Amino acid sequence: MIHSPVHNFLGHKGKTVIFILGSLFNHLAILILTGINKRVWFLPATMFAVAVGYGAFCDDGGTIQQLSYLEITISGLLAIYMITYSVGAWLLQKQYGIWFPILLTLLTTTTFFVSGMAGPYLVTEAVGIQELDPRLEGFRICQLSDIHLGGALGTNQQIGERIVRSLAHESCDLLVITGDLADGDPDDLGSQALPIMTKIPSTHGVMFVSGNHEELDPQRVLLWEIWMRKYGVRVLSNEMLTLHHQGAPLEVVGLEDRIGSSEDLEVPEKQASTRILLAHRPGEAILASRYMADLALCGHTHGGQIRPIGDVLMLAEGEPFSAGGMHTSNGIPIYVNPGTWLWGPPLRFMSHNEITILVLTRK
Repeated sequence: MIHSPVHNFLGHKGKTVIFILGSLFNHLAILILTGINKRVWFLPATMFAVAVGYGAFCDDGGTIQQLSYLEITISGLLAIYMITYSVGAWLLQKQYGIWFPILLTLLTTTTFFVSGMAGPYLVTEAVGIQELDPRLEGFRICQLSDIHLGGALGTNQQIGERIVRSLAHESCDLLVITGDLADGDPDDLGSQALPIMTKIPSTHGVMFVSGNHEELDPQRVLLWEIWMRKYGVRVLSNEMLTLHHQGAPLEVVGLEDRIGSSEDLEVPEKQASTRILLAHRPGEAILASRYMADLALCGHTHGGQIRPIGDVLMLAEGEPFSAGGMHTSNGIPIYVNPGTWLWGPPLRFMSHNEITILVLTRK
């Protein structure tokens, strides 16, 4: 793994100290100056840009990047509030008084909250694959990603049950989870994950690849792997499995998140007509051609979650795609699940919680 020169010079501890001091200084300046002039929205906006820069320096998802996520959220929301307040006060204060921009900000935040807590919505996408075995025509892959159990308001037992109910009347040949299942250990969150693993009918069971939130803690990812295997989930950590559906082989390659990956996966030559790649990040999914895959499924970006804040964050991380939905790389379709649930503040704007059903068809 290649680190930036800034990372090599400062290290995680040095960057963390600088980041915390910088955050405290900037927000203290915001508090002081907003008492004088309510229209200094450029201060949190500037801090937002600084936080993005810090996040970009860290390429292994360590402490500083997590602090950057928090700082980006706080400063981004502050910027939204101040812009709304300033514009509203400037345009409407004389007619409606000082409370209008405040109420407008509350309405905006409430709208984001309702959007964030809605769903997950069921999205069906047909995927055309050349030389698809006729016996795989109509094969249905149900994709979940970035559920983040324990990581956001409302992420409790009900979320697992909501996912189960959403798929109650859907046929599923293979259920895949492309990382960031939980922000905690199975001892605490296993009961929330259990309905997802055991109550969704799937012809070929459940497959899982790790995300950055699992790989941040090596002990955590190991505990989840042990827990999942106990319930029959196949955890793919840089490996390939071959399924047989109605006698037709279907190869599935699974990449663990790059934080925990110590070596590249050496994939054998294709023996089946179709190969699918599972990876948490779009940056890994675009390597589908290297692994001779015909389709790649990923998550991580949350579809931007609160756009354009999330888009800027993904750009800083070097991710090629932020928006959810279908993309292509080297002619290979890549589907980015925008997150079955969410992380951080339970807010969404121009994005949605999603369960994806991908239906294989012959191109």
